[in-house]
Amino acid sequence: MAHCNQRNPYWIIQALACTAMFLFAAGCDKPSRGDLTIIRVDPRPLRFAVYPYLDREALQAGFGPLIDFLAQRVGCPVRLEIARNYNRMERLVQSGRVDIGMMTPRVPRSVIPAMTRVLALPEPVEGTSYRGLIITRSDSSIRSLNDLRGKRFAFVDRGSRSGFWAPNRILQAAGIQPPRDFASIHFAGSHDRCLDGVIRGDFDAAAVSQLVLDTDPASVKEVFVLARTDPIPLDPIVVSNQLDRELIQRLRDAFAEIAVKRSQDPLIHDLRQNLRIRGFLVPEVKESEGSVR
Repeated sequence: MAHCNQRNPYWIIQALACTAMFLFAAGCDKPSRGDLTIIRVDPRPLRFAVYPYLDREALQAGFGPLIDFLAQRVGCPVRLEIARNYNRMERLVQSGRVDIGMMTPRVPRSVIPAMTRVLALPEPVEGTSYRGLIITRSDSSIRSLNDLRGKRFAFVDRGSRSGFWAPNRILQAAGIQPPRDFASIHFAGSHDRCLDGVIRGDFDAAAVSQLVLDTDPASVKEVFVLARTDPIPLDPIVVSNQLDRELIQRLRDAFAEIAVKRSQDPLIHDLRQNLRIRGFLVPEVKESEGSVR
């Protein structure tokens, strides 16, 4: 007992050091935004997943600034995950391994009940939608859809609207029945691979998103557009209903903040330059959506 009461300078230094470390750690767990103190108990990063509609480098460059902005606003790390393909993305959502993501509206809510809340709607640079294209090489003898019979054709993925569903409808309306009327059909996995395959001569023609040409202006001169689909809205940013309601609201507030930023803002510039997105629309919260925990 006498030892505990002894005035020991080394013990005092240790106690002060431990106190300082505790205060520092507490400060790290409570980042401040203005007069709002954000506390996140779960140290796991939020997982933001996207389809591979552009190559990995382009997606990382395009979504990186957005990921950093969201992490700063919600007070916890956010990690970008690029699914290998569209089916893999849907499985990640179904298994609850994705917190936020760009999900195509074609997936019914009954299939993915854990992710049904729309956070934001991306706005393409040109208007509020984009189109799918059917392309061939600029020096190809193919100049109409009828010329595609007996040729090698590439789609992106069976889950892609601009790289499969919408172009397929155009082909069928023209009397072309894949795969019967093609020499072969390939699924390249991403729009940039379809584009590169046509330019290299691996495919005679392909279905791609207009966005892949917008982000690679040099390729425009190398391809000839045979057909354009009807306008297609960009996939919405959706969030898992398994997240805390307050955290979902912080994410919604972050996208609302982006929505009012001016075009000169560095974040908006990066979105326009890399993803051809000029901003986001944040929909009103429906009364039925208020029951999320």
